[in-house]
Amino acid sequence: MKKTNQLVSISGCGLALILIGCSSLDPQPFKQFAVSAKSAQFGFNAVMRLNYDWSRNGYAAAFVTDKKAKLSQIIVRPEQGYAWKWGNQAGLPHYFSVRETGVALAGLNDAFSKYAALLAGLADASPVNQKTFVQMAENLNQNASEALETLDIPAASKKFTIVSAAAIDAARWYIENRRKSYLVKAIRNNQRNVEKYSNLGNSLLAAIRNGIKAGYGKQMEVLKGRWQKNQDIEIVKQILELNEKYVKAMQTLQELEKAYTALPRANAELAVAVKEPELAKKSIKQLYTAALRIQQLYAELGK
Repeated sequence: MKKTNQLVSISGCGLALILIGCSSLDPQPFKQFAVSAKSAQFGFNAVMRLNYDWSRNGYAAAFVTDKKAKLSQIIVRPEQGYAWKWGNQAGLPHYFSVRETGVALAGLNDAFSKYAALLAGLADASPVNQKTFVQMAENLNQNASEALETLDIPAASKKFTIVSAAAIDAARWYIENRRKSYLVKAIRNNQRNVEKYSNLGNSLLAAIRNGIKAGYGKQMEVLKGRWQKNQDIEIVKQILELNEKYVKAMQTLQELEKAYTALPRANAELAVAVKEPELAKKSIKQLYTAALRIQQLYAELGK
């Protein structure tokens, strides 16, 4: 009789006991990870827009103060078909490459944000089917690959995917039978990829920071020149506005650095959170806190 009761007890939990155990998977850490990745994406886009605007403004400021400058240098010359040439110069101003970099980074960050969303989807009670998951992972890897090819970075830095093949394979097994060990394996199999993404993000933040500093300096030189000729209150207002944007941009970049630095640790904590969510708090919380701050800053930066 005892054996029968034990058997009934196991059946009551169903195959869940054999495959994933009676305890359910806590989706909260995964949702926080996904929200954080999305916020970092928006924050990055905000500072890249400012970097582009200030790079262009800096170009205009340098042109105005150049006594040898001619208007023909900045007038587009239409050529046959869709072709065109920038003034009488061989190349394009630097702010064009800043814009292209911004577009590429937007694609790369979007791909990682979708990776985080895929993880959150796996932690959900009703995950996507295998075919859909694999297709989504392959699509975001393709988008990331195209973005990396556009960036002016060392070739070695371009050789990584957002989601590794081993992680995709383990995730397929998890979707098929819902064993938590496979989800843990999927996350850990992608740890190196997250680390590479984090390192690349931080290295690019340094370049953006330098670009914004240069743009600020060039615009401030023009305003100081105007002030020397005419001490008008409107010039003071423009200086104060420029200062505010600069400070907010630096604060956003600082929070983004915190977020990118926390990503690998937070990803590793997700593997722990699969079975012991109460132990996976520190890095995910740090990442989420930085994300909330980024949300506030990029909203202010866009005003």
